[in-house]
Formats: sequence, C-alpha cells, structure tokens
Amino acid sequence: MLFEIPEGTKDFLPGEAKWKKEIEDVVAKELKSWGYRQVITPSYEYLTTLSQGAKSSSDFFSFFSENGESIALRNDFTTPIARLSGIALADEIRPLRLYYVGNLFRLKRKEKSREFWQAGAELIGDLSVKADAEILALAMSLLDELGIRNWGLDIGHRGILSGILEDSNLNSKAKVKAEALLLKKDYVGLKELVEKEKSGYDLLLLPSLRGKEDIINTAYKRLTSKKAKEALRDIENILEALKPYGCTQINIDLAMVKDLSYYTGMFFECFVPGLAGA
Repeated sequence: MLFEIPEGTKDFLPGEAKWKKEIEDVVAKELKSWGYRQVITPSYEYLTTLSQGAKSSSDFFSFFSENGESIALRNDFTTPIARLSGIALADEIRPLRLYYVGNLFRLKRKEKSREFWQAGAELIGDLSVKADAEILALAMSLLDELGIRNWGLDIGHRGILSGILEDSNLNSKAKVKAEALLLKKDYVGLKELVEKEKSGYDLLLLPSLRGKEDIINTAYKRLTSKKAKEALRDIENILEALKPYGCTQINIDLAMVKDLSYYTGMFFECFVPGLAGA
C-alpha cells in the first residue's frame, strides 16, 4: 500500500513524458510567435485569492499553513495571473500578452485525473472585440500546429444567460439551479424548473440556438432580453473581427455555460469528434 499513488494522480512513463514535453514545446513556440510571454505562478496560494474566481471553495485541495492561514492548490490559472498582472506587472504597458503551462488540482473533477495539465494564454488590458478575435484565432492556430484535424470551436457569451435570468421572475435559488442544469445539459430538468416557477421561459429556447452565424438572427427574433441581444451584437462583432484570420470552423452555442464566476463576456470551447474530454 505504501507504494501506491493517490486517487486521481498519474505517473508519466518515459514515452508519455516525452510526448507530453513535445506537445508543450509546440504550444510554447506558437504562443511566443504571437507575442505572448511565459509566466509561472505558485502551485499553491491563499485560498481567499484562488476562490475569487470560483463559485465555491469546496473544489479546492486546501490546508492550513504553520501560521494558520488557509492555503489551497491552484485549480485554475486565470485568477493567479490576474493577481500577478495587477501587482508584479502593474506598471507594464497594456495590453499584456502572457501564457502559462502547468499543473492544476481539482478535488471534485468529473474525470479521473484530479491533477491535470493546462496551457493557455491571457490577453490583459484590451476589452475590444479584436482582442477576443485574437484569442479565438490563436486557439485555432494551436490546434492546427498540434496536427489536430476535424476540430470545431463553439462560441458562447455570458450575457445571454445573465440577461434572461435578470429579466425573469425566478428567485435567486431557482436562478442558481437553472444555471447548474444548463451546465449539466439537463434540459429536461430545466423544463421542469421553468414550468414549476412559471418564469424564465426563454431559457428553454437556448438548447435550440446552436449553429453557424445565421443562428444569431434567429436568436434576435426569439429572445426578449435587451442584455441578451447586446451579447448577440457582441458575438457578431467578434465574428466580424475574426474574418481577417480566415477562420471558418466555428459554431455558436447560446446554451453554453461555464462554472467559473469571472466569465463576463465571450467564452469558447474546442472539440474534436471522438476525443473524450476535448
């Protein structure tokens, strides 16, 4: 028993370690070519810092320091990099282009690996649609550089769900539940909730509002929230800014939900048919 490893962890054997390093090298080279600089943050930080980007602190591997301070292993990179850019890099000219490669830890991760590796980029200090378009184009360029074929990319926007929920008469508990059901793609449960509360009927439209760019016109006609329609305009402007990059493998998914609270605008997911967890 002494020589077993904890649940959710993994040894990388020589061949796997070599393959992992090669992938990381390709990613780092591409990110550098786009003008992004690497930063490295601690594997653990104060829980109060890390939990600012999370809806709950229950997903952290946390412990107390010898001084009684609450410490946690990082479960996401965005919050630590926001801290770093706001303090150590506060005097640098914006926008900042930073990238990271490292391990993360999530206690309640659905997949088997509670320790996993992530690479990503942050474009900080530019709120324009051109910045959103750059990040999308960068993600697609990375997929191509890694030799991945038949990939797709879905774009969503936090303003869609926020607008619908704000315009509804759902109480705070029902709003949280509705978002959780969308996150799990439990559309049957969502329908039951809306019918029970007799409010938030536009939520039921979201699963059908997925497709190419023309789905935005359909959403304009069917959604009633002013804030949601502003989010649709934002998506349109991002897609327009993306055109010079020649990117075409894009879908709109207005039912997409993220489980981190710092998302306020556009977000996206990449997928590869037949590849689990992609």
